Amino acid sequence: MSRKKPVVPEAKQALESFKLETAKEIGVDFSSKPDMGNFTSKEIGAMAKTGRLGGRMVKKMAEQAEESLINKNTNNVNS
Repeated sequence: MSRKKPVVPEAKQALESFKLETAKEIGVDFSSKPDMGNFTSKEIGAMAKTGRLGGRMVKKMAEQAEESLINKNTNNVNS
């Protein structure tokens, strides 16, 4: 997890899993090394030589939020 505290502390574990999932998508697999979660997003991006991981995470979170809004609005219209 990053050195910054999550806005919602209860989400810390979910954010950690999200970071590792996103890292795996760019070619950095930590499944055999449980302590790799101690790396920052910036360090993981450097390992993959693809730049910072944080930007990719934000983009994915924005996409998921947009999909959630679409689904919520679709459900409200159909109700």
